[in-house]
Amino acid sequence: MKMHSAISQFRNSAILIAALAAIETSAQKAELKPIVVDQPEWGKGIQASSAQAVMENVGKTFVKYGNVAAGEKILVNNDKTPYPIALSAPAPGGERRIWLATSGTLWAQLAYQFAHEYCHTFTKHWLSPLDHKNMWFAESLCELASMWCMLKMGEDWTGGDAPFPNWVDYGQHLTSYCKTSPKTRGNSPRRRSSPGGCKPKCRNCAGTPATAPPTTSSPRNCSRSSSENREFGKRRPT
Repeated sequence: MKMHSAISQFRNSAILIAALAAIETSAQKAELKPIVVDQPEWGKGIQASSAQAVMENVGKTFVKYGNVAAGEKILVNNDKTPYPIALSAPAPGGERRIWLATSGTLWAQLAYQFAHEYCHTFTKHWLSPLDHKNMWFAESLCELASMWCMLKMGEDWTGGDAPFPNWVDYGQHLTSYCKTSPKTRGNSPRRRSSPGGCKPKCRNCAGTPATAPPTTSSPRNCSRSSSENREFGKRRPT
């Protein structure tokens, strides 16, 4: 038991050290490359531009607080796979491709999934074999990075630095989302070279909805009152 505990502590410490090294140190200022939704709509009637704003904020958060960013343009889709993946093969134009498994106004789930897969891109996951024995370390690093990013986003949004003014109140839910269990968050990220690589043990591929803020960037299109928005924001995953 003591040996198992020591190993667990060592792994946790190693993950933390690597994460801090990855997101806190760099000799050159990171440059955020474009993050683009590569489809007309995000699903459930939501414009791609709203989802793109969330993902761009993820990228800006990594640059602002960690000085790290992917070296290539990112193309994102959410209608090609039942689980999130950062593809190993680039797009024809050299862009890096990320496929997510969330739609509609599930901004917390979107930020969580994208931050994890974005971490895989700036750590250049395609340079290592998909089945290497230290895959657990890479996945743990990106899981920690996604939680760190969402906590920073939550602080910024709550402090008034949200993509749109009517999203400020949602910052607290980005923070609380990090405190839910992985099973509740849904759609645990998996890195595979293609959708056909999904293994049977891929848990909870269907995913679980998360609470969402107002869906539009323009206040005039937000039909809910302040009290309704507060109630809407309190909804918990089911």
